[in-house]
Amino acid sequence: MVNNCLLKTVRFVDTKQWNVKHFFATSIISRYPTESIGKHTVHITEKTKLFNEPEKEHKILGISNEKGMFDAYVELGKNINQAYIYVENGCLAYNPYRINVGSIGLKTDLQKNEYISPAYVVFKCKDTLLPEFLYLVLKSTVFNSIIRENTTGSVRQTLSYDNLAVINIPVPSIETQKQLLMTYHSALKEAERIKEEAEKLDVSISDKLCVLLGITLPESNTKTKKGLHFLDFSECEKWSVDYLLNKDSCDFIETTKYPIVRAQYFIQECQYGLSDKATKEKVGIPVLRMNNLQKSNIDTSDLKYLPANTKGMERYLLNQGDLLFNRTNSKELVGKTAVFSLKGKYVFASYLIRVVINQDITDVNYINYLFASKIIRCQIDLFSRQILGQANINVDELKALKFPLPSLSEQKKIVSLLKEIEQKSKQYLKRSKELEELAKLEFEEAVFGETQEIRN
Repeated sequence: MVNNCLLKTVRFVDTKQWNVKHFFATSIISRYPTESIGKHTVHITEKTKLFNEPEKEHKILGISNEKGMFDAYVELGKNINQAYIYVENGCLAYNPYRINVGSIGLKTDLQKNEYISPAYVVFKCKDTLLPEFLYLVLKSTVFNSIIRENTTGSVRQTLSYDNLAVINIPVPSIETQKQLLMTYHSALKEAERIKEEAEKLDVSISDKLCVLLGITLPESNTKTKKGLHFLDFSECEKWSVDYLLNKDSCDFIETTKYPIVRAQYFIQECQYGLSDKATKEKVGIPVLRMNNLQKSNIDTSDLKYLPANTKGMERYLLNQGDLLFNRTNSKELVGKTAVFSLKGKYVFASYLIRVVINQDITDVNYINYLFASKIIRCQIDLFSRQILGQANINVDELKALKFPLPSLSEQKKIVSLLKEIEQKSKQYLKRSKELEELAKLEFEEAVFGETQEIRN
């Protein structure tokens, strides 16, 4: 537990930073030996000049408080103007300005990208400390309070590697660390099982939609064509080899029992978003970006803001029922959509398109479900163009997408049925997250002790 005794004698040689608050923050009592992080880690500072390979695509990592370390994007060396740090499996990295809100990550086999911005602090563990054990300790509630008290700076607080290195943590034997991790993963199993059930329900929404529309899905949407092929010029909607070879992979849509229309039939307006640079400072009006569109819904956990007096802001204010379309992203994510239904003022960024639907003939939620389905996904995959690791769909291509269109009353019935499935999936996800938090709490209690005095 955290040591909060009122009188403490400290040898001068043990004082790395002359700060009473810092000393108590780094002083931890545990059933296990406590030692400084720096004794068991190595700071990685060597950098690679990616710009020396200007035409090579370099895979860049990112870190967020929600995802941890993740594959962020791919960029040509000529567009990178500083040296980056190579991150091998087992390395940890954190944002020194945001570690107090959990912005730290661990590189595992799940991340395929290799380099990270020098703005991040990167380090690895010695043989005496398991990377995942350290990662869970650093993400714990107890340690988060310690991190907050060790950040420096009156305006923008930071935690350098040197300050991190002198903080003490419990360091059990490697065998004990392995046992603690085994217990933790065992506790996570039920959470993972429930999460899988939620994911199955998400997939079933697309399948259910096809059934309701009378569409027969093929065993595979990919058809391999060999040899020489001829087609009339009048059949060429898009002059692209990949499109022409695979355009009939979406023919299954024609099996629907309802009329098929182009999106331009029910779209009243399309508008590209703002390109002004937004900031994390919570002042002004929040800007919805492509990462805020998650699973056909709007996620406001990571927002940026623009000053309320930004020129032309009024033209980009979102209205209830607007459909947001992600025009640029990775191949599998371009075309994400969500219906705006939030209270208050919001605007949208340039990689999004505001689509205004004629709701006299279409239910915007029905269109939103279709965008996430195999019916529209197969068309987006055909139309999207890959540029430097990013795919893109423009307004004309968006308007050319084909939609099965029942009557408005039938659309609403379909939406009602799909919402029931979606709600059940959300309940499963909520329970899964609760079990994940319980597993973390039990790990924390096993490492630090059952009773912790957490400072607010």
